[in-house]
Amino acid sequence: MKEVWETPFGNATLKINRADKHISDIGERLFASSHTYGPSLHVDGQTGKHFIHYAFTDKELRSDIALMVGDAIHNIRSALDYAWISALERLNPGSINGFTKFPIDPNGDRKKYESTLKVKIPAASFPFRFLVEHVKPY
Repeated sequence: MKEVWETPFGNATLKINRADKHISDIGERLFASSHTYGPSLHVDGQTGKHFIHYAFTDKELRSDIALMVGDAIHNIRSALDYAWISALERLNPGSINGFTKFPIDPNGDRKKYESTLKVKIPAASFPFRFLVEHVKPY
């Protein structure tokens, strides 16, 4: 029996599973923080008046959540890269090298994205049309 990483898109599946774990950990971490905004009674030293003070007592909560979110995003992005490489293995094996990654154009230029993508896969192919018209990573 093949291991999951030996199947098509197996590495991408593993990365998505890991991202799901990080997302689940975020929920667990949030609910485990019972003192996040716990109220406490304080006395003003000059007037003697009592007041309730809410303090952020869980000092590690923000950094823990930030790291978990970053790990989840990294794993999702890695899943896209692995899925893209698996697709290219079938569409254009000669285009894969050590720098191959899921094509994204952060400038939002559809024409530039299409011309970059045409180098990797045929413009008339279903994957090309799917990426350009539905996924829209530009």
